[in-house]
Amino acid sequence: MHMIPTQLIPRSIRLALVIAALSSVDPLQAEEFSYRNLTSARMKLDKHFDFEANADSYMQAFRYDIYKAYRNDEFQFRRKLSETVGMMKEAAEQFSLDAEMTLNVRLTLGNYNFAKQDFPIIEMNGSNYWYKNCPYHRGNLPSSYSVHLTNKTLIRSIPMSERNAEAFIAARKTSYGSVNRSIEGVIRFKILKLRGEKNEFDVEVQSARFFADEARTRVLHSVVKKDESKAKKSEVVFAQD
Repeated sequence: MHMIPTQLIPRSIRLALVIAALSSVDPLQAEEFSYRNLTSARMKLDKHFDFEANADSYMQAFRYDIYKAYRNDEFQFRRKLSETVGMMKEAAEQFSLDAEMTLNVRLTLGNYNFAKQDFPIIEMNGSNYWYKNCPYHRGNLPSSYSVHLTNKTLIRSIPMSERNAEAFIAARKTSYGSVNRSIEGVIRFKILKLRGEKNEFDVEVQSARFFADEARTRVLHSVVKKDESKAKKSEVVFAQD
């Protein structure tokens, strides 16, 4: 993210970050948002998943060195396929649908809504989804998996007072008048179910934090699903000199 040099911020404005009552991190293990974990989830949820038919693809995706070493020896390759099937079944069994996955995102703020006193998040007000590609795609496994947030209303906007919002925009304005509206986000979600396609998941946001900087040290807003009516938040405050 391109950050605006301090000298371009009007002297009458000083940026101070106030973090109030931030939600604690859920004690459940956070899984990486990866093709491998999504494959484990798919194998867990798909009651008709054919482990034997997908073993070759799985080996190419996650055991490529083994695949290359034994693919031309059908006898040893057959043993490695059987070994891979066992690994796949173990991965499916061990994957927990109660665990949360962590999704790191870059988002875009729309124009300030004066009536609601918030900035809408562009990507959360449409049909956007997030995906992971297969590192080595061959055979039956899908080339990518996608996740679709079922409760986007939880994270559709960044609340901010009009005074602070005006100062926030001023701090991100260049000398040419353009405004950097990008923010960083960390979304934690749980997988609910497979959609119609075997490479798509419905997921539910459990918590999210949004940041004003690429290093993710300045929190703009945080929210937790389990207490939507009392969403805890922090807000960038601009104090007058």
